[in-house]
Amino acid sequence: MNAKLTGFVLGVTVALGGCSGQTQDDAERAAALAAEDAEKNLEVAGELVRESAEDAAGTISEGAADLAQDLDEAERPVPQDAPILDSGESDTVD
Repeated sequence: MNAKLTGFVLGVTVALGGCSGQTQDDAERAAALAAEDAEKNLEVAGELVRESAEDAAGTISEGAADLAQDLDEAERPVPQDAPILDSGESDTVD
């Protein structure tokens, strides 16, 4: 009986040892795939940040140009209304 138990334990130990090696290989592969995914995600995120920065820079440039135009217009003298010419007629009734 003791020999059977020892054989069983030895068999389980060998099976677990093999499973452990396979599990370790699977874990290493999963870690490698996760690292590749993370790298790809970082690349995509970097592209999105770059595109957003370019869009923001364009918007800022447009805003600066609009502001410069508004300032130029504000510095120009405002034309005075033309004086009303007197037609010789009076507004009063006799």
